[in-house]
Amino acid sequence: MKIFSYIVVFIIGAVCGIWVFLLLPKDIIQNDDKFEVVNNYSLTRDVTVYMPWWDQDRAFETIKQNKGKVKYIKAFWYEAKKDGSIKKYTGAENDEIEEFAKQNSIGFIPVINNDFSAETAKELVSNSEVSAKHLDNLVDMVQENEFDGLEIDYEGLDAEDGANFSVFITNLSSRLHQNNKVLHIAVHAKTSDEGTWDGPKAQDWNVIGEAVDQVNVMAYDYSWATSEAGNIAPLGWIEEVLDYAITKLPKEKISLGINFYGYDWVKEAGQDVLYEDILELISEHKPTISTTDEFEKTFLYTKDDENHTVYFADSETVTKRLELVSKHDLGGISIWRVGGEDPAIWAAVASNL
Repeated sequence: MKIFSYIVVFIIGAVCGIWVFLLLPKDIIQNDDKFEVVNNYSLTRDVTVYMPWWDQDRAFETIKQNKGKVKYIKAFWYEAKKDGSIKKYTGAENDEIEEFAKQNSIGFIPVINNDFSAETAKELVSNSEVSAKHLDNLVDMVQENEFDGLEIDYEGLDAEDGANFSVFITNLSSRLHQNNKVLHIAVHAKTSDEGTWDGPKAQDWNVIGEAVDQVNVMAYDYSWATSEAGNIAPLGWIEEVLDYAITKLPKEKISLGINFYGYDWVKEAGQDVLYEDILELISEHKPTISTTDEFEKTFLYTKDDENHTVYFADSETVTKRLELVSKHDLGGISIWRVGGEDPAIWAAVASNL
């Protein structure tokens, strides 16, 4: 009789155990005898973050702290060479970062760039032999590393290479899609087909919009490192860029590029600075901070008899740019870059997207 009672108790316990397991929230999994919460992305628009190889640890810490607000991690890991080969930067193919993305259901998409070389880009897209080799290398890299896809960041092309660039992007998209991988691209901001110089002119947004899955419109560096000091991403200019973009690209594919960095200029030589750097400058020089008509923060200071002009982004300025995403019903934002930014920005991202 006792044996029968034990059997009954055992069966009841087993059934209850199975029932409790089935009732567990679906965002909990067991791994190495520990329960880990899998990230459930709750924002209505996509947040893409760029991780620079030269400051990867700091960027990764930011991502870990804000994982519930990150849809895609873009690791700046690769550089395309003139012969079609691929250079791997220091810290690339980091297993810990890739595993973190998988465990938290974050899309992981490395970035390959051309070091802003028009000459390199010309070989990659206009030399048929090199282009074929490069396409094979890109697809193999994505497949072998089990990435979710790839982002192309080929900047500064000559206008005459635009048609070949379109063919290259279309072919790469087809190859990646055949393998259930996505293709994203970063493009120069512009307000017309021609743009204001060769780089944007070479990028045909009609073709790009049909071929790729996400387009990061880099709506920053209106004033840049070698220009005179000024607004980095003027609101009025961004509006013009988006007014044009939505006539060429599907809205859901548009990711508004937003700068989290600033510049510290001396004459026409600007050094990029992060918010953490800004706080140190403010602490040291006690400047008067003002807000421009384009809603960017700026201040002046003098060091070693040189006059500095600083423009930077914080949670208030970023919020103004986030509001444009909802206004134009875009797919989301692409942040260059994370690590060292104003921590309050992330609350603004959560409330606006």
